[in-house]
Amino acid sequence: MLELEKKVNPLLKVDELQVNLAKRFGGYSVVSNLSLSIEQGEIVGIAGESGCGKSALSLAILQLLPKGMERSSGKVVFDERRIDELSLRKLQGIRGKEISMIFQDPMTALNPGLKIGTQLTETMSKHLNLSRREAQGRAAELLEKVGLPRASELLNQYPHELSGGMRQRVMIAIALSCQPKLIIADEPTTALDVTVQAQILQLLKKISREEKLAILLISHDLGVLSQMCDRILIMYAGEIVEQGTAEDVLHRTKHPYTRGLLSSMPTRDKKGKVLQTIEGTVPPLSERGSACAFYKRCPVSRPDCLQSKPMLQEGQGHAVRCFYPLVKER
Repeated sequence: MLELEKKVNPLLKVDELQVNLAKRFGGYSVVSNLSLSIEQGEIVGIAGESGCGKSALSLAILQLLPKGMERSSGKVVFDERRIDELSLRKLQGIRGKEISMIFQDPMTALNPGLKIGTQLTETMSKHLNLSRREAQGRAAELLEKVGLPRASELLNQYPHELSGGMRQRVMIAIALSCQPKLIIADEPTTALDVTVQAQILQLLKKISREEKLAILLISHDLGVLSQMCDRILIMYAGEIVEQGTAEDVLHRTKHPYTRGLLSSMPTRDKKGKVLQTIEGTVPPLSERGSACAFYKRCPVSRPDCLQSKPMLQEGQGHAVRCFYPLVKER
């Protein structure tokens, strides 16, 4: 008799996460009952316009929400531990060591008054109990690993002496310094030119595959996610409106919002043509009610879309939150 394969729990599981503004600011929902999971070594992308709740989600996972915003319900389980229930002291033992974060602007994320070497060795000294000499040696190795030559020279430089691409590589080196299991990358290539952006994405993907490192990649650019991700989640107005494999979401698109995002992307076959746009904007927090949040901007909406909010319906691993999902392949 064959032994049944043991079911492995996902590395990260977010279950029914709800993030609201504080009551003094209206108590409006920023992230609404959102669930997701990430397996070890998997790259999962989250896309959507500004104001859809992508960054709030990433900050809520590590309990880094700004003042005036709070997680009101839901669970965050990492490596089979409820990290949303941990004390700050225990959580600090996970931040940087087991879960690292790469922010979108390395110039503001790095301390302008500290040398690169100091910022690289700080996390290792705290979490790995390395001596100063050992930490300096590992810091030099990490800089070389992320494609930065002359490591010993760079360790003695300040952030303003480096280009944008070099600073972002330093941020990746810091994120990798304690060999984490998960990296949350929030718009890591936004401020970079196209060539450097491609290099950074290739680097992240290479490291993920070599070290079985899970990455949650947040972006407004589906072109970026198409190069990187195993699965893609589309967010709109604080909710996931479509999710599935990258192939399903990009080529068997079901939600009108996803179709709109794809249609607005500049591609070779659209050269010389006017790009399509999605009319209107993401509804403000105060206007998100019990109807479909995309109703006013949707090209296929019908009156009954105003009567109730569609549920996220899944079929063969491809889920969509829409009463009238699209069926035609791109």
